[in-house]
Amino acid sequence: MIKKLFGYTIAGIAFIAIIFFRHYKGYLISYPMLWAILSIIALGLGLYVVFTSKTKKEIVTAAKSLNHRNQLIATGEQIKLDIDSCEIKENNYYEEIPNHVPLDAQLIDTIFDPNENYREKYVAQSAIVYFHKTGEKMEKYISQVFPFGTEALTLYILNNDIILYVDRFDRNNYLFDLNEMLT
Repeated sequence: MIKKLFGYTIAGIAFIAIIFFRHYKGYLISYPMLWAILSIIALGLGLYVVFTSKTKKEIVTAAKSLNHRNQLIATGEQIKLDIDSCEIKENNYYEEIPNHVPLDAQLIDTIFDPNENYREKYVAQSAIVYFHKTGEKMEKYISQVFPFGTEALTLYILNNDIILYVDRFDRNNYLFDLNEMLT
């Protein structure tokens, strides 16, 4: 949070300096154009700090997630997936992405053809519903969403690249782990 606040402060001061040196007509400060350029660089650095710094909450959440993953891998029951016990669900869609920021003339064109300034990106997603029989009981495990289609996910399952880790004491605590070589 302090890093973001520092970045916002630097960016704010640099923005004010850019406006000041852009309209500066005095003789007291030498080379106002150089100071304006330095202010632009400082603005870029401030915005870089803002957008690359993570909040404390994000860092703690990522650390907890990694700790949970490592603990399940170390102590959990390892189940290799059987393709016959898997049901693969897919959620594929198209996403509209703007090509660029439209200019005034392009805004007029957009009135006549609204799709002109957009392109479509195909997003393939799939998830696993796995049924595992332990004794007389049938357990159902639902994976997180994987960023590829059903064909690729089926190949990963057949190659034993996806492993299910289940907590031995709490069967509701589980993790589908994609082999490290793939990620």
